[in-house]
Amino acid sequence: RGFTDETVRVVIDGVCVNNAQYGTYDFSAINLNDIEKIEIVRGGFTEGVTDEGAVGGVIYITTKKQQLGTNYSFDSKIKTFFNKNHPVDFLSENINFSSQIGDNSFFKTNNAFSFANNKFLYKNYNSEITERRNSEVMDVHSDINFTSYFGNGSSFSFSNIFYLGNKNLPGTATSVNYDKQKDYDNMLSVSLNVPSLANGIKFFTDASWLCNNRFVDEGISPLAENVSSHSRHYVNTLRYSAILDADNFSKVNESVGLTFDYTFLDSTEDGK
Repeated sequence: RGFTDETVRVVIDGVCVNNAQYGTYDFSAINLNDIEKIEIVRGGFTEGVTDEGAVGGVIYITTKKQQLGTNYSFDSKIKTFFNKNHPVDFLSENINFSSQIGDNSFFKTNNAFSFANNKFLYKNYNSEITERRNSEVMDVHSDINFTSYFGNGSSFSFSNIFYLGNKNLPGTATSVNYDKQKDYDNMLSVSLNVPSLANGIKFFTDASWLCNNRFVDEGISPLAENVSSHSRHYVNTLRYSAILDADNFSKVNESVGLTFDYTFLDSTEDGK
């Protein structure tokens, strides 16, 4: 309908993760192996989202829940396109671990590392042979979640998602220079869910900290002797929400809530 990704909300386990500076979300920052379900809702619909509405729709992402007992897995991948100078073009490693702690507590962690490399030799305008690094990508993911159940179905949850990305951004096919982008993202969330606080009354509260740091170097020469420009972007967001639902009547539902959102931006291009 003509909307851009800036008007689409991305919600992971009930927390809106859109960048406060651009309104977008970098989907490479989430570990695909940790996703259980993705729901796409068109239009301005933000049920259960502790943030302002979205005119372009909402993408709900639900991560995998803990499993009973102790489980762990390792997954390694190596790919090659038989480049004679760099035989390994892609390398990835996934390490997953989950364990039940006691009768009512669960812990899980999913960690992933991937490295893609497409270096090759070429002749520049002076007929000198040099190495071009125009599509090197490194990604590191780390997800940690702890959930403890108590009382009559109540639960306390702690989660942290960390992402590190180092990417070379190529220009056109004939371009000599390239750009480099580094991302350091972290999302820390603590929540408390009490579904039976009183007769027909439910209570939910969540506090989260989202940190997005991006560093961009533009116009890097093949020999990395000069860079045309640098830009730095620091975005820190604190969010808190509390919702109290009353369902004492069969046809009437009452709800009262509070949402607090504080964002600090320090950007080379946009200032503070």
